[in-house]
Amino acid sequence: MQAALILLLLAGEAPVVAVTPEARDAALVKAFHFLDETIWHMPDGGSPQRQYTMAVAAHAYLLAADRGGKRLPSRQRQVARMHDELVRYVDRVVDRIAKVKQSDADLTFVQRLRRNSKTLQWTWVLGVAAPYFAESLARGKRSGECRRVLKKIVRILEASQQPGGGWGHDDARLIGTFEIPGKFRYPAEFVAPSYCALSALGIARRARGKKGDSSALRAGRAYFASGQSEDGTFPYAFRKLRPGAKPGMGPVAVARTSGVAFALFCAGAKPTDPTAVKALRAIDGRPQFMAEGHGSATMALQFGGLLSRARGDRAWSAFRSMYFPRILAAQEKSGAFLCVSTGVIGSNDETRPRLPAGLRDSVPSGIKLPDRNPRAEPYVTAIHSLLLLLDRTESRVLPTIPGLPGPVTK
Repeated sequence: MQAALILLLLAGEAPVVAVTPEARDAALVKAFHFLDETIWHMPDGGSPQRQYTMAVAAHAYLLAADRGGKRLPSRQRQVARMHDELVRYVDRVVDRIAKVKQSDADLTFVQRLRRNSKTLQWTWVLGVAAPYFAESLARGKRSGECRRVLKKIVRILEASQQPGGGWGHDDARLIGTFEIPGKFRYPAEFVAPSYCALSALGIARRARGKKGDSSALRAGRAYFASGQSEDGTFPYAFRKLRPGAKPGMGPVAVARTSGVAFALFCAGAKPTDPTAVKALRAIDGRPQFMAEGHGSATMALQFGGLLSRARGDRAWSAFRSMYFPRILAAQEKSGAFLCVSTGVIGSNDETRPRLPAGLRDSVPSGIKLPDRNPRAEPYVTAIHSLLLLLDRTESRVLPTIPGLPGPVTK
């Protein structure tokens, strides 16, 4: 009933598209052709969006191979190329960390690294590369290399974990915190990269056959437990609130909480874990906000989809009913998908950027702001493709997560 009401509320946001296996697969074929043409032209350097996109696309292509043939042509060559680039990226991160440790890392050197390096902000990439390599290992594809790369990813993420148990863009203790000069300095650890890293760490350890807990997993779970709001959601970063303040369950906080819940169970949280239970309850209360992430609305939906798929058929059916019509309706003739955020305050639609009213009003007259960001389209398309593929075949690396609560009976 709740899902049906939400769909009615959202019906005015985008045209309704019937979700059938045929429509889903036709959209995937178009999306794959778009990615084949564009993914190799993404810029390499600065933001690691190219490598993030490749890791997600490789994961999607790998799942597509389960049922290849006429409907979804094989992408084995594309997967092999992306696999090789991701391996090189992980090796460059390891090499860069070693070089920084061997230097004095004075401020000038650090800032030069931050401006020019192609391997900084590695937390995001490793967060989605680990599931790809784990999936490849589970399917017997290049198993030896996948094991070696997963071992490196675990080593990097464990070394990058900050004293509070969370993660930032990379390793603030080693090379300082990421800064937009004159505007903003990112925290050394905050929620979004922390759930990327913790979920990757748990998936990578399990794929390598490591059983039991670890100090890094325990510290990661404790980090989230320390900053959870009363309503079960999570803020952007953990800080002391002013006396009497009670953070509300805002849309972007709900979207962020999907990633945290997924990470907690990847990291070995029990079904009765109080932090995880409160997080799932918050998400189940307002699932229409899974696509309203702050830094990246589409990344929030990615983790919301992974969480829903891992929770079983009922949770996945609810997610599918709510978001697949919007995803299919957001596909362009080119095959690219656009972000499906509804534009709530604080949410970041990557393909159709919206400035807050205050900033929009300050733009000088005569300057027309672009209404599209085509550079983000491969990134969004890869994520939406992965979500559609999860409907078609089972991932072999997702944790077991408690499903939706059943109806109350007397």
